[in-house]
Amino acid sequence: MIEAYISRLQTDRVEAVNALLHGDLHFKNMLVNENGIVSGIIDRGDLSVGHPACDLSVAYSFLPPYARGVFFETYGVANEETKLLARLIAVYIPVLILMQAVDDGNEAIAAEAKSNIMRALSDWVHYFVAAMGLWLSAPCRLKAAIRYDSPSLMPLYVEEHEIQQNKPLR
Repeated sequence: MIEAYISRLQTDRVEAVNALLHGDLHFKNMLVNENGIVSGIIDRGDLSVGHPACDLSVAYSFLPPYARGVFFETYGVANEETKLLARLIAVYIPVLILMQAVDDGNEAIAAEAKSNIMRALSDWVHYFVAAMGLWLSAPCRLKAAIRYDSPSLMPLYVEEHEIQQNKPLR
């Protein structure tokens, strides 16, 4: 799924934009309370100036798809290129964290990194499958739809979809 996503990216060069950044904003640096609500951000050691997509990636890795429109509307100036880059970073950083967690044998961090990747790609998978009119030559399972608890915006479970041979996914 990640390979399919990356192969569809078509931006050759990203426009330079400068903003004040946390620089390392991901799930390991976000504190949440017992209700799953963000209560703080830690590790400001990478505070820098750079492209806002670096920090806006949390819109894809942390928020469910239905909350992203409101997030970007509230944030303000975030063009489509910034959103494209933010989603890419929302996949890339958790992949790096996942690799480290596997090396360290940390199953909890590995599971959360996988959840971040799935969350970042959840609405993209539905768009991609619909746009491609995906037909498969063999049955398989696709983990794509993430269900959320709306008060906390935290994932409850990932729903698996059975895809039958030579039948389009709806």
